[in-house]
Amino acid sequence: MCERDDGPDEGAEEGLTGIPPRIHLAATNEGGDQADERDEIVVDAFLDTLARIALAVASRISRSEEGVDG
Repeated sequence: MCERDDGPDEGAEEGLTGIPPRIHLAATNEGGDQADERDEIVVDAFLDTLARIALAVASRISRSEEGVDG
């Protein structure tokens, strides 16, 4: 296990605070790599939103190129 150093950083200038240690939270379900239905819904919604954004950007780029060429 990692040791935690909550003391001031060596070499830190007077009046500055040091960088705190990282906090690691487990983002996994109990029992391993099993994704539950909620995770799948969230991922599907994210990918759908990402696809819509990509299509909107491509459409905007296409329209702006047509305006310049036309």
